[in-house]
Amino acid sequence: MEVIAQTGKRPRRLRTGIASGSTISPSLVKQVKRCMGVGKMLIAYGMTETIPLTFMTGLGDSDEKGATTVGRVMPHTTANVIDKNENILLRGERGELCARGYALQKGYWKSAAQTREVMKRDDNGVLWMHTGDQAMIGGENIFPREIEERLVSHPYISEASVVGIADPRYGEVVTSFLKAVDGVMRPGDQEVRKHVSNTLGQHNKPQYCF
Repeated sequence: MEVIAQTGKRPRRLRTGIASGSTISPSLVKQVKRCMGVGKMLIAYGMTETIPLTFMTGLGDSDEKGATTVGRVMPHTTANVIDKNENILLRGERGELCARGYALQKGYWKSAAQTREVMKRDDNGVLWMHTGDQAMIGGENIFPREIEERLVSHPYISEASVVGIADPRYGEVVTSFLKAVDGVMRPGDQEVRKHVSNTLGQHNKPQYCF
């Protein structure tokens, strides 16, 4: 999109765009559609380990749904959400996302221990990929999407991605990767932390900002 903005040239025959990895902000969806001239944006979620999609929105979904969800479970794939004791939670409850299906990886290259940490069989012998898509900070469950939405609400931040990084004291700490709005400097780390903690609490503020 930056190249299009600089050159004034954009693709003429694109009908549909796909953004993958996680949901993206409504403002970014609108920006992509306007800048690239696509009529529809699909949102997909997956990991390399699930090769690669688990969820995806459809062409018939509204823009609102496409901007706030990652759609439906893909065919031949199953997903659930579990708590810290690996109990399956009800719809609407928060926990760790797990996926299974024909497309799961066999394992990490020459790393059986790491494979066992994330690929586990349930009581019925079914193999699940534990995605780790939540972070545990000092006993508090942290959900990156909420923090990302708060970060991009800052007038000088255009894009944000949040992950948990291992920490010897807290288990994991919040880490953010930020892109500043064109033509301005990225806000300082302290300003970023204050912007997040003002609405989401101290435990959600990024320990590291890049």
